[in-house]
Amino acid sequence: RVAKFAKVLVEHSAHIAPGDRVLIEATTAAEPLVRELYIQILEKGGHPHLLMGFPGMVPFVQDDMYLTYAKGEQLDFIPTFYKYAYDQFESRIRIHSATNTRATTSIDPAKVQRNAKALRSITESQMRRGAEGTFKWVTTLYPTDGYAQEKAIDWLAGKNQVVLRGPNVDLTLSILGRKFMNSVGLFNMPDGEIFTGPVEDSVNGWVKFTYPAIYGGVAVEGAELTFDRGR
Repeated sequence: RVAKFAKVLVEHSAHIAPGDRVLIEATTAAEPLVRELYIQILEKGGHPHLLMGFPGMVPFVQDDMYLTYAKGEQLDFIPTFYKYAYDQFESRIRIHSATNTRATTSIDPAKVQRNAKALRSITESQMRRGAEGTFKWVTTLYPTDGYAQEKAIDWLAGKNQVVLRGPNVDLTLSILGRKFMNSVGLFNMPDGEIFTGPVEDSVNGWVKFTYPAIYGGVAVEGAELTFDRGR
């Protein structure tokens, strides 16, 4: 299964070609998949570069050790190799394989935000070059102890209003004239979502999120958003 998974990532998601320099971001918890990716990228004529962390680290986002002990200008530092790879390489495969999804929940949020600001230019390079077609990136998950949807684009074509009502939501928005995109594993794996953007000034109502969201090891609970004509 690992070999087949790697084949999908290499041939379909990142469609590695001869000469491609490929950054592989992962922790040692994903070693079986990393080994297989390394082999298959070589077989495709690519040049794999490993950037590995210990279990518990979050690839790309700085881990709890860094955020605990780094201070001052260290938090503003842009990782040299990351920056070069995202600006120059042809591809990046990131494997989220954290063994503790709440590793940084006790970190000072100000330190997290300051470090995230420093990393912003790297994310901007990823999105810009990805849109240009010069950077083939894909993000996936590898099962750790710490961790299909039917396509409906044709059915949604031509629809106007979306209404969401329930104990934690009362929201209306328009999708009139909007095109839905089909995610088929080119940037995230597993995939299967379909998405669009609503008509900007059509969103009205409110939504509460009762399930905690964990991003970069930081847990956010009790979020509530209220919209008035898209704002």
